[in-house]
Amino acid sequence: MGSFKLYHKHGGVSFSCLAMMMMLWWVAPLSSAAGLSPYFYDASCPEALSVIRTAISRERRMGASLLRLHFHDCFVN
Repeated sequence: MGSFKLYHKHGGVSFSCLAMMMMLWWVAPLSSAAGLSPYFYDASCPEALSVIRTAISRERRMGASLLRLHFHDCFVN
């Protein structure tokens, strides 16, 4: 079985590397086309927005705390 090589021994980018980059270039926009919807929980949990508003009104720092938690979980570690 052959190994994946990024560059040819003569200095150019290999065909398999180019094929992989082209495939990612075509597929990447498809995954982001769905996007987020503010109406996602309307059918399954119609009270979600009011629950979130109540929780945030009780603790004003929650947004900053969640942002900090996300930063430390995703970017620091």
